[in-house]
Amino acid sequence: MKKLSDAVMRVPPSGTMTILDAAKALERKGVSVIHLDVGEPHFDTPPEIKDAAIKALENGYTKYTPSRGILELRRAIISEYNSKYNLELSAEKNIIITPGAKFSVYAAILSILGFSEHAIILTPTWVSYWAPMAFVNAQIREVNVMLGSDNFEEKLKESVNRDTKLLIYNSPNNPTGKILSKNELKVIRDLCLDYDFFIIADEIYNFLTYDNRDFISILEFKEIQDRTVVINGFSKKYAMTGWRLGYAVASSFIIDQMVKIQQAATTCPTSFIQFGALAAFNNREKVEHYVNMMKKAYQENRDLVISLLSEIEGVMYYPPEGAFYIFPDISAYTTDSKKFVMKLLEEKHVSTTPGSVFGAGGEGHIRISFATTKEKLKMGLHKIKELINE
Repeated sequence: MKKLSDAVMRVPPSGTMTILDAAKALERKGVSVIHLDVGEPHFDTPPEIKDAAIKALENGYTKYTPSRGILELRRAIISEYNSKYNLELSAEKNIIITPGAKFSVYAAILSILGFSEHAIILTPTWVSYWAPMAFVNAQIREVNVMLGSDNFEEKLKESVNRDTKLLIYNSPNNPTGKILSKNELKVIRDLCLDYDFFIIADEIYNFLTYDNRDFISILEFKEIQDRTVVINGFSKKYAMTGWRLGYAVASSFIIDQMVKIQQAATTCPTSFIQFGALAAFNNREKVEHYVNMMKKAYQENRDLVISLLSEIEGVMYYPPEGAFYIFPDISAYTTDSKKFVMKLLEEKHVSTTPGSVFGAGGEGHIRISFATTKEKLKMGLHKIKELINE
C-alpha cells in the first residue's frame, strides 16, 4: 500500500483536544472530571441570537449563501470596524465570513505562504497556527515574547530577516492573557515596513480585557493595513463556539484568495447561523447587556483564580490582561507539563492543558481556562494544590 500524503503527516494532532479526549474517556467510565481545559464559555448563547437563527430556519434560509457570507452581516461588521478605527473598508471587498475563526486562519495562512516559506509565530500561543503551516512545510521561527518579556523588541529584531513572509500573533493571548501594547505593536509595524512581510493578527478576545486595560488593534496602523489580516469571530464573545462562525478583515487581494479556498473547501458558512449572528448587531443593546454580564463573571473568575494560585507555594503566574486563561509556571515541581497534566487528570480528575503544546516558552506551565463556574474553579485549584503538595 502506498503511503499517505507527506503534507498531512506533517500536521501535528491538536494538543488541546488530545487532553480533552483523555478526559472524555474517563467520563465514559463514570468518573466526574473538572474541566479547566477547553476555552469555551460556560454561558448559553444570547436568546436574541438563538431566536433569530430559528426564525431564519422557519423563513426558509436553508440554502447556499455567497461564499463571502451574507452581505447584511458583512456590512454590520465592517461598519463597526470603520467607525471604531476611522477606516474605509468595503463590505464587498474587505471581509469574508467563515465556518469558525479557525478556518479564517487556515485560509489566510494558505493564501499568504508558499511552500517552505518563512514565518514567525509569537509564542506561547494558540495551537492551531502550526497545522496549516505544516501543509505548506513552512519554515517556522517561534519567538517567546508572550509571557511579559522585557526584551520584546530585541527578540523580535533578532528573529526577522529578509526571508520572513508572515508574522502571526494572538492578542489578547491564549494561553497567557497578555495584551500587546501600542509600543510592542509599533515594533511589529516598523519591522513589517522594513522587511516587507504580512501579518495575521488574531483578535478574537479583543472584547475581553481586565483592570480597564485598553486593547490596541493592528488596524490602528493604517500604513500596514494592506498587508494585515485581522481574525475575529462570534464563538467567544457571544458564547457561540458550536455555531462555528468567524471572519477575516483584510485587503481585497488577500480576501479574494481566501474566498477561493473557501469555495473549494466549504462553499460558504451556514446560512441560518449567519442570520443568528446578525442579531448581535440588530439587537445590540440587549445582546451587549448579556455580553457585559459574561465579562463581569470572567473578571470575577480571573481574580479568584489569581487568589487561589497565590496560595500555592512555588507557583508563579503572569496576571492575565485579557482572554479567559491563566498560564501558571509549575517548573518548580516538574519540567514535563504533559506528564503533570496527565497525572492531575488521572489522580485528581482535573483536566488542564500542558504548556508545551503552545510553543516556545510554554514548557513548565499549564493552561487553566477560567471560563467555568466559581465552584469548579475552587474545586479544581484545590485539587491542583493537593497534587503539588503531594
